[in-house]
Amino acid sequence: KDSASQQIDAINQIRKSLELPELPLEFVENTGMINSPSGDLEVANFRDSEGRIYSVNPKTNQVVEIDARAILSNISPDAPSLSPDEIKAKAMIYVKTIIPSFDSLQSSLQYEEGGKVDNYFFTWRGEINSGSMNSPFLQIGFHKSGVLFAYYNTLTNYTVQEGDTCESIAVEHNVSVKSIVELNNLVPECRIYIDQKLIIPIPTP
Repeated sequence: KDSASQQIDAINQIRKSLELPELPLEFVENTGMINSPSGDLEVANFRDSEGRIYSVNPKTNQVVEIDARAILSNISPDAPSLSPDEIKAKAMIYVKTIIPSFDSLQSSLQYEEGGKVDNYFFTWRGEINSGSMNSPFLQIGFHKSGVLFAYYNTLTNYTVQEGDTCESIAVEHNVSVKSIVELNNLVPECRIYIDQKLIIPIPTP
């Protein structure tokens, strides 16, 4: 498979996870993601026929951003609203779909929630790495009608393989052992086991 079809596969996978329509996609451009840990993570942008922009990191084939602000103007002012609790419950379902081990990792992430007029944001941040511009984070934004219009994820799922150590995983992903330990609650020392699901900051160049 070529890289573009792998990126589209990744988009289709996230569309299933986040219950987004599987509309036709067109490639827009290769660019950098400003609020990624490195400040310039390479991304390939694809736009669907309703205007959502999906940003995929070509190295990991991970969707790191969905910008669906273009669809907000199409939502009817009369659309029924969900309660804040219903929207938060929806955010939690999506997060646990994206990060299967989320329940055990939640305490290592700093949680923030907020809203602006008709929109709600739910954010989980890891510790910022020395030398990084931004902390790795996962954020989901909803309109009060329950429509998802923003998604960011610079945390990566990783499954521990035979022979892995915290040091080898850190070297492979160009992150610090400390960041793996802290994000995954592996304190006081880094003990891991085969098939364990870890989250790590997305690789930096």
